[in-house]
Amino acid sequence: MAVKKKSGGSAGYDKLRADLSAGTLGTGYIFYGEESYLREYYLGEMRRQLVPAGFEEFNFHKLDGKTLTAQSLTEAA
Repeated sequence: MAVKKKSGGSAGYDKLRADLSAGTLGTGYIFYGEESYLREYYLGEMRRQLVPAGFEEFNFHKLDGKTLTAQSLTEAA
C-alpha cells in the first residue's frame, strides 16, 4: 500500500504554533518563504508574548537585515 508523504517542511510551522499556544518560545527561529502575511503574523504573535505592553519602545528594536552591520547589532544589544 502506498502512503503519500507530506511535501514541504510543516514540522517547523507546527512546532512554532505549538510553542506559541503553550507560551514556551524557543531561542531562535528562521522565517523564510513567500507567505509574507504568515511571517508578519507570527512575528507579531511572538512580539506580543515577549515584549510587555507599554514597553515596546524600550524593549523592542527592529533591525533591517539589508543594512545591518556588526557594529549596529552590538550597539542595539
